Amino acid sequence: MKKTGVIFTKLITLLFVSTLFACSTPSATPSGASATDGVISIVGAYATINAGPNSSAYMMISNNGDTPERLIAASATDANPTTLHETQNNNGVMSMVAARDGFEIPARGKIELAPSGKHVMLENVKRNLKVGDTTAIVLKFQSGKEIALTLPVREPGSAGHGH
Repeated sequence: MKKTGVIFTKLITLLFVSTLFACSTPSATPSGASATDGVISIVGAYATINAGPNSSAYMMISNNGDTPERLIAASATDANPTTLHETQNNNGVMSMVAARDGFEIPARGKIELAPSGKHVMLENVKRNLKVGDTTAIVLKFQSGKEIALTLPVREPGSAGHGH
């Protein structure tokens, strides 16, 4: 009887620990860094390992305000310069162009910075960014707002975006 009690206790402990881990796994939350100033919200932000001297940063930016906002610049601790870019398809030829006017985020809307699209370009990266590292960036908006983020570094996505 004593052996059965020990096995039962171990089984209950195992079930408790398994339940604890299952409940603490953030499956419904976006991965990556997030930040908000109450009006502008950023979720799922991350940078990629650098391919040569450059890296990219991606994220979802939401504008919860009643007026449009514009992302006009970015800066990074590990790169100089840090610029806004967009990949475009011109007659079947993919090219990357600087987004000199930035990216508009509509009132009560959002934009996605994603591989093969809009992104923050980290140029002349000062160190080898590896999976598991972090890098700091500051996003600058036309309204004068600035939002700082510490981005996790990941492999480039399956879209093959690897500057």
